[in-house]
Amino acid sequence: MSSGLSAQLGLAAETTYGTAVTVSRFYPMVSEAIIATRNRLESQGIIAGANVLRSEQWKPGTIAVEGEIGLELYEQQTALLFEHMLGAITSSTSGGIATHTATPASLLDKSLTVQVGRPDVLGTVYPYTYSGVKISEWELSAQVDEVVTLGLTVIGQSETTDTSLATATYQSDAARPFIFAEASAEIGGDAVDVRGITVRGSNGLTTDRWRLGDRTRLQPTGAELRAYDGTISMEFSTTAQYERYRDGDEFSVVLTITSSPSSSVTITMNARYDGITPTVEGRGLVVVESPFKCVGDGSDASAITAVITNTQTNP
Repeated sequence: MSSGLSAQLGLAAETTYGTAVTVSRFYPMVSEAIIATRNRLESQGIIAGANVLRSEQWKPGTIAVEGEIGLELYEQQTALLFEHMLGAITSSTSGGIATHTATPASLLDKSLTVQVGRPDVLGTVYPYTYSGVKISEWELSAQVDEVVTLGLTVIGQSETTDTSLATATYQSDAARPFIFAEASAEIGGDAVDVRGITVRGSNGLTTDRWRLGDRTRLQPTGAELRAYDGTISMEFSTTAQYERYRDGDEFSVVLTITSSPSSSVTITMNARYDGITPTVEGRGLVVVESPFKCVGDGSDASAITAVITNTQTNP
C-alpha cells in the first residue's frame, strides 16, 4: 500500500499567464491543499409534479483554484519562490555564487505551473496540474529548535489531470532546510536575542475576476496595498523596543539565515511596532510577542528586500 511518501511537488514559471508549462523544479513538500472548487448552478424552475431536482436542471459553473503549500526554507532553489512572493528579482554571479535580490513589484503576468503528484493506496501517483498559479500570501517562520518554514497561499486559474506526471529530480541541497541555529536578527542596527521571528506577506490580489463565456477566472491583479508584517518573540531585557513602540519610531529589522556563502537568505525590512507592552503572566521570564508592520521609506523596496545566495544562475 502507498502513502503520502510517494507524493511530489514540481513547478515552473509560465511565459504566458494560464498557459501551462512542464514543471522542472521539485521541492520536498510538508503538505499541500490545493483545491479546484467547481460551482454547480441549479435551476429554480418548477416542473409540475417533480419533488426532486432533475438532471436537466443543473450545469457546471465557475472553477476556482486556491489553496496552501507547506514547505521548509531550503538552501537551494528558493529565489524563484521569492520572485513570485514579491514581484521582481535581479541576479548576478561571482565565483560560482549567485546573488538574487527580490523586491516588491507588479505581479501582472507573473505566474507558475504547479503539479502535485497524489498517490493512491495501491501506489499509483496521479498528477494534478494547476496553471496560472500566483502566490497571494506567504509566511516565513524561524523559531528556536525548529526547521525554518515557508508557507504559501496560492490562487490559480485551472486544473487538469491529463498532463503526464513529471519525473521528480532534486538538485543538490534542494532538500536541505535551514534551521534556527543558522538564523540571527538585528533590530535598529543592533544584534538582538530573539526566540523567534515570523515574516508575512499579502499581495492584495483580486479573487473575483469573472466574465461571461468562461468558467475560469481572469488573471488576479493587485487591488489593495501590499501588506508585509510579522511578529518578533523576545525576552524582556531592556525598554529599548518598548520605547520604539511608544515613540512611534521606524527602524530596520534584518533577518539573516546562513548555512554557507552559497546558501543564505537575508530579509531587510523598514518597520514600526504595532504593540509591544511587556506584561507579567506568572513567575517565568517575561517574554514579549511584538507585532510589526513594514512601511516604505520612499520606495516599496525599502519596506522589504530579500537577498538570496545559491548556486543557481537563474532564479
